[in-house]
Amino acid sequence: MDVTHSLRIAASFATHEARGEAYLFVLGVPNISGAITASAEAGLQIIRLASVCPPAAVRPHIQEGYLLGEYPDMGAYHQKQFYPHHEIDFGRRVAAKFRFDPDEFWRNTEFPLIGKDALYPNRNDRMYQLAESIAARLTNED
Repeated sequence: MDVTHSLRIAASFATHEARGEAYLFVLGVPNISGAITASAEAGLQIIRLASVCPPAAVRPHIQEGYLLGEYPDMGAYHQKQFYPHHEIDFGRRVAAKFRFDPDEFWRNTEFPLIGKDALYPNRNDRMYQLAESIAARLTNED
């Protein structure tokens, strides 16, 4: 799951697809330390994308993004039977849910909405082109 610790980034993502109101979810995760945090106790690994992505991948740096995943990594479904449900269900990590009016939220010009071009990849982005080529190969394998 792709997440951010930035209120501005999260609210911008939520706003661009909003129809009158937007939602933010707050997840409870272990204390983040370093580029990669792995917690066997919490059953979670957290990767700080700015630490592992090359400079050409601008968006992970702008978005202050993190990748959350199961820890240890479970390659097969049958492995999940050994872990309690709450350890592998991100929905159970939701600590709060906020509903807000984007027009009201972005009224302060000193805290502006981040544009779609800065949040979403486009054809000029080298990493977008790489992702598209990988997606095309995966589609052809099916």
